[in-house]
Amino acid sequence: MLRFQYNDGGRAAAGYKGSASDCVCRAIAISTGKPYEEVYQDLWLKIRDQLGTGHDGRSGTSPRSGLHQFTYGPYLEGLGYRWVEFDRDGLDPTEMPQGHVIAHQTGHLAAIIDGVIHDTRDPKQVGNDRVIGYWIPTDSLALTTTTAEPDAKPDRNKIRKRIAALLARTVENGASEAEAMIAAQKAARLMTEHSLSYSSTAEIEAEEYADDSRQWFKGSKGRSRAAPIPVTRRCIVWISELCGVEHLWNSYTGMLTFFGPAHDTATAHALEQIIRGAIAREWRDYRKTAKSTSGSARASFQHAMSHRVAQRLAGMIEQQREQERQSETGSELIVVRNALLVKRFEAAHPDVRASSKPSSTFHDGAAFDAGRAAGGRLELGEGVSRARGTLAIPHAS
Repeated sequence: MLRFQYNDGGRAAAGYKGSASDCVCRAIAISTGKPYEEVYQDLWLKIRDQLGTGHDGRSGTSPRSGLHQFTYGPYLEGLGYRWVEFDRDGLDPTEMPQGHVIAHQTGHLAAIIDGVIHDTRDPKQVGNDRVIGYWIPTDSLALTTTTAEPDAKPDRNKIRKRIAALLARTVENGASEAEAMIAAQKAARLMTEHSLSYSSTAEIEAEEYADDSRQWFKGSKGRSRAAPIPVTRRCIVWISELCGVEHLWNSYTGMLTFFGPAHDTATAHALEQIIRGAIAREWRDYRKTAKSTSGSARASFQHAMSHRVAQRLAGMIEQQREQERQSETGSELIVVRNALLVKRFEAAHPDVRASSKPSSTFHDGAAFDAGRAAGGRLELGEGVSRARGTLAIPHAS
């Protein structure tokens, strides 16, 4: 049973009136015991340092209008809190450590103290949203740490089903962009933590390979010509190699197909979608202050950013290969696995030609430089062995 106690974190006592999307400020004030006004001003300074602007009505530009985790995350870390991955369909404080916890639900933060939800909204009345993770004081982390038995081995099938479920949370399936990104991030971490590598040739040969086709752009079917191929085209080769899959696309249908094991093809699609969405967002931000927003400026920016991301993906692949070379048996098994992938792909698609790298001409130098810089900023993840895209910036209102 959910236990709830109404608590505004001291907002009314601080003199604030009316309603606000201040869950971040409220939850932090409740959990830390700090005065609401002090937390409010601290968060305001964080916003000013990051954005260099005041409140303009947009989400994330004021402690009262919803904040992004890249703003409040460092603040909580400075207060001695640490992030813990925790994915549940709804909030259940009994599954969390005792003491002070700040739960991150979809688009919302809520303080929990000794199993009691302290908030202005009762989840029994407004709906119990999915929990993405929680923040907890560092000295309480021991409560969440367990030691596995030395001989215990993770169930690969269960892990893969969980990863597949996370990667199925796409915008096309009804998830928000932030939820899709967070799900992809969690899937990447699961794959890294459980080291989904191969232990034998028999295991490789037993795996099922199939096409995973999804709409990528509007093809020429029923049209005079196809729509432009997405700017992530130059990243597809590297995404495929990073995820251990083959790829093809059809200009007539506009479908992008990744071929390989289901968990790998789903990861490849998720990574492509995340990169494509990030490029679009970066262009929207750039055009607000750019001197030129012409078609050539847009093309220069997006192609430069895509090119830079492709370079970084190539670097991740090289790191992956180095890790495989240092493994006693991993390198040999990967060679077997890659050879089997190519063999099965060619059998399934005997007439497919190898894709060529796209060429581009950049006409706008300023946009090109800005796009390349944006590609360098993009968080693609560290120490990820295959298809690890972590562009998520969780948002709470």
